[in-house]
Amino acid sequence: MQYGMISVSGTDIERVGHTLATASQFPAEAGGGYIAGAMGTHQLHCLHYVWQDHHREYFPDMQRKIEEIPELYERHYEHCVDIIRQSLMCHFDAALMTFNWVLDHPNPTPNTNVVHKCVDWDRVQGWLANSAVQIPDGFVWKHPEGKESLPWNP
Repeated sequence: MQYGMISVSGTDIERVGHTLATASQFPAEAGGGYIAGAMGTHQLHCLHYVWQDHHREYFPDMQRKIEEIPELYERHYEHCVDIIRQSLMCHFDAALMTFNWVLDHPNPTPNTNVVHKCVDWDRVQGWLANSAVQIPDGFVWKHPEGKESLPWNP
């Protein structure tokens, strides 16, 4: 995915039920604004993470993470599987998948050639592009003075 973090307004943060007191912001030199991301982008990231795990031999960085930070790697993997589960349950696709008899198959076989109702992908990508932020080279994140922190990782 091309757009991980995007910039949104304080009103957007409050509209989704979060508080400005703990919300992270981009630095002024990157345009300010509150840091957000589209859940769809995160869900695709998670699917890609699970796919990379399945094909570790092609992704040496995955193997390095498993060896060097196994607990963090496992937490990230479990998080990603749960994010995908939540998305599938919340946006259940009720399109009908039929079954067919197929030569040399002993059982009815699912026909996954299904018509889905999808989002306008170009429109979504346009919205993300318009909200994208360019972090300056060499920038280092610092917890701003006076900004509250959550006591746990949500």
